[in-house]
Amino acid sequence: MEKKISVQKRIKNIISHITKGLKERDEALALALLSTISGETLLILGPHGIGKSLVKQRVNCAFQNAQKITRKKLISTSNEIPESEEFDSFLLRMNLKPIQDEKTFLKLISDKKANDELTKAEEAVSDEELGEWQKSINDVKITSEVQDVILYLRRKMTGKTKKSPYISDDRWARIAWLLKSAAFLNGRKTVDLMDCQLIPFCIWNNSLSLEDSRKIVHEAIFLNAHKFDKSISHIEDLIQDYSNFIEKSFFIDSENGEKIKSPELFGYTRAAKPFPFEMTDGTTAYRILKPQEIRSYDYITPYYVSESFKGYDDGEGAYFDEFKERVEKNDTYRDKYFVTNFRIIEDEGNGRAVWTDGDCKKEYSFDIKMTPEEYVSGDTEKLVSLRSEAENKYKNLLETIRNEGEKIQKFINSKERQYKSNLFADTSICEKILAPSNRSKERLAQAAKKLSEIAGETF
Repeated sequence: MEKKISVQKRIKNIISHITKGLKERDEALALALLSTISGETLLILGPHGIGKSLVKQRVNCAFQNAQKITRKKLISTSNEIPESEEFDSFLLRMNLKPIQDEKTFLKLISDKKANDELTKAEEAVSDEELGEWQKSINDVKITSEVQDVILYLRRKMTGKTKKSPYISDDRWARIAWLLKSAAFLNGRKTVDLMDCQLIPFCIWNNSLSLEDSRKIVHEAIFLNAHKFDKSISHIEDLIQDYSNFIEKSFFIDSENGEKIKSPELFGYTRAAKPFPFEMTDGTTAYRILKPQEIRSYDYITPYYVSESFKGYDDGEGAYFDEFKERVEKNDTYRDKYFVTNFRIIEDEGNGRAVWTDGDCKKEYSFDIKMTPEEYVSGDTEKLVSLRSEAENKYKNLLETIRNEGEKIQKFINSKERQYKSNLFADTSICEKILAPSNRSKERLAQAAKKLSEIAGETF
């Protein structure tokens, strides 16, 4: 059984047939065919002798009952813009120019005279099919993006300035029908942004050129091109929530304000500290590692030194002997054996006591005993539980990102094929229409990178 050819393939074949041998007339013939099938009117403007009537003749070859099409007078030609009322009656208006490319022109005048008579296209449309198609066009839907484009243009086309001519509601309805017709002939059940490129042909006039109309419509198309900002913003919020969870669960603020891993969970090394010893009188002092004789009123050899001493009026530090007794020879000299400006200097686990002798005012410095560095293990059970919770959150987020990425890429691939196969539009703007979607994909990649960096701090 012979496979039925699609509407889009059939229209593509017809366009290929009716444009055969003609130079720079593809757009005019495609628009003429579209206007005829949709039942809308087209005015072709341009100087004498550039093939305006030929366009009409060629389009007739697309229909089995060409006489009926001709009687409907859907396509008209003129050398100049007619009166305003007559001009407004045409939905589509286009200027046909002489051949622009010089090589094409030279080929035209060099070749033998072409026979303008063209046979009917093999896929010529019958009256019955045309009626069925127009019924099917009724079922084509206008997407929210296209609705937004039309609303944007309607707000601009207020008639308040020459550059914004008034477009009636009736004309907008006819434009919508034309867009639905284009979508149907492209094999779709919905109008897309690429179809909106037909709108400039419907809104230009004496004050607003076709080129300016294109700029306004392109602006509306690009402004309403599909973005995934809402879903990506939601993912970014989820990543921020995940980051807050990680920060709260695994980190604490250090003394200098920086975030450090929680010692309670991960364990820590207890740093060396000056080792305190209790003297016989209850004073806390620090042991000198290599006691040496010093000058303090007379010569003494301190084994311990204290930064404070409780028991005499001066309140300064004191010396102690190897028996942890305060160094004092007799009551007369006891207040001479004291220290001032006592301080301890710590450096990479080592410590030095530095002080000034109360009698001779000389500064002394001795190594003192330090506590050993000691590793204190964290709460392993709690850490494992929190890591498991964090990993589950991470996997769920990663899956969400992966699904969204596949959704965006599927959309881009689908729209790229759809846009580039459009029979009535300039497909060169496809990349610009898809630019917001591609930017969304890049933004999602950045979100995934951030998630990975956050997770890497805990796993």
